[in-house]
Amino acid sequence: MRPSPRRTARRPPLFRLGAATGLAAVLAAALAGCGDRGAPPRREVAKNPYAEPHRTVPSRSDPPRAAAPPPASRAPSALHVLAAPRPARNAFEPLAEPLRVEVFDQRGRPVVGAAVEWRVVRGGGRVDPAMSRTDSAGVAATAWAPGPTADSQTVEVSVPGVGAVQLRTAVVVAAVTVLPTAFSVWPGDSIALRADLADAAGHALAGGRTRWQSADSTTASVTADGVVVGVRAGTTHIVAESGQGSGSATVTVRPVAAGRLYAADGGVPPVARVVVRGGGRTDSAQTAADGRFALRLLAIPDDDSVDVAIRPLAGEHHAATIRVGSPRELGDLRVVLVPTTWTVRGGSFDGRRVPVSPASAIARAGDGSRFWRLERVERRATWRPVGWQAAALPVRVAFRRGGAAHPVSPSDSAAFWRVASGLERDLGGQLFAPGPDPGEDGPVAVIRVVVDPTIGHPGYALASWNGAGAIGDATVIVRSAALLADAAVVTHELLHALGVGHTSAWPSVMAPFGGGTRALTASDAAHVQLLLRLRRVQEEQDAPYGVVEAAAAERGRDSAPALPGRRDGGRIP
Repeated sequence: MRPSPRRTARRPPLFRLGAATGLAAVLAAALAGCGDRGAPPRREVAKNPYAEPHRTVPSRSDPPRAAAPPPASRAPSALHVLAAPRPARNAFEPLAEPLRVEVFDQRGRPVVGAAVEWRVVRGGGRVDPAMSRTDSAGVAATAWAPGPTADSQTVEVSVPGVGAVQLRTAVVVAAVTVLPTAFSVWPGDSIALRADLADAAGHALAGGRTRWQSADSTTASVTADGVVVGVRAGTTHIVAESGQGSGSATVTVRPVAAGRLYAADGGVPPVARVVVRGGGRTDSAQTAADGRFALRLLAIPDDDSVDVAIRPLAGEHHAATIRVGSPRELGDLRVVLVPTTWTVRGGSFDGRRVPVSPASAIARAGDGSRFWRLERVERRATWRPVGWQAAALPVRVAFRRGGAAHPVSPSDSAAFWRVASGLERDLGGQLFAPGPDPGEDGPVAVIRVVVDPTIGHPGYALASWNGAGAIGDATVIVRSAALLADAAVVTHELLHALGVGHTSAWPSVMAPFGGGTRALTASDAAHVQLLLRLRRVQEEQDAPYGVVEAAAAERGRDSAPALPGRRDGGRIP
């Protein structure tokens, strides 16, 4: 039996396919090189049908690819802020509590994985992260670090398909610095201040609202924008407040000697030289044609060492020396100049020129009284003469009937009015008008005439006035009804009721102790007319200076006024 031929295992043609394939690749490369020698040879890799699928392994230099976010569990329908942010203590620092919101679907169930976007829309701060997703409770959160501003700051949180909500906070101002910290201005001048704001950590804050106020608005005022305006000489503080912080600056308003001169007769005031001495300096200026003047002082004088001398260039008015009690008074020097000679206008002495001496007019007579009685001006280092207001003239005069014991007959009343009318003729104007007795509780602005046999003098008068020297009422008392016809007694007491006192400086019906003339003299008429004019101008112009200052200059060119040590009394015989 013939043995079966031995079969030899045949190798698959893979190798030969591979060899042929490799040879073909070599030939292809050679042919390709003939056509383009500049290109690098391409390497053909044989694909093994039995090999595993090819897998790409990323290198360490390649960035990791973010995993695709999981879709939201439900469609978002509503956005709710869990808590409003609190004020920030410092800029650049995250708030103590993160911002947190909830996202719900239409049925009010929390949405998991919903995209929430956070965006700073005002304030310059930052949020981290700017995009977040809701957790299993439907809550998303981010940290907010506010920017360096004291204004309101805003973050907008939004959910696609739902809408947006804005959250607001502000950095608390903890410190305020006012610049400049100290400065000087003149009255009427202004300067703009700056308030620098900072938080508790000292970070400078832009914006913010600052409240300005002056500790003394009579010295310097401040606007809502921090503009300071000098008012009167002195020193005060300007305070700026913002949030929980405050700061201040010191302002010194330098004194200005400013004011106006007035003529006692109501005419054009004379041109004068104004000299101010204080703080070791002497400054001067000339008044304008309308009597105004303003002189800026470089030195700030002491409270009790400022003298202002008014020196008219012509000789028709007395000079005046003002002793200023405070530098603040320098900014309001309104002075009535007293003439050196008064021409009587109207009346029995019409046209008579009478020399006027302010020092004599306010000098005390033998009983201590003055012809021009004085009252201290409130808040001023000066005095002004006493008298009736111009609106009260003519003053109503009323008889108080005393009954059968001391009656006033019609003939007594007629005799009194004859004397009163004669006084008016001498003075050239109506001063009195008859009226009924108003009684004890009646109105003021009246002169009551009373007969009282118990008094020791033939007559005396009582007058009361206010702090401005304006008489409110007066009483003329005579010892008997027969004295109502005595021209000397009635004239004397009616002049007292008008505000005039005693004098020994010239022959006068107003001499004390009954030693005067029996009738009004030209000097009496001149000084009474001038008194009425002085009071009227001082009242209309609110000018406190005049008589006392003229008397001071009359005694010595630059001597300080000798102010009365006590006020004049209202009762005088």
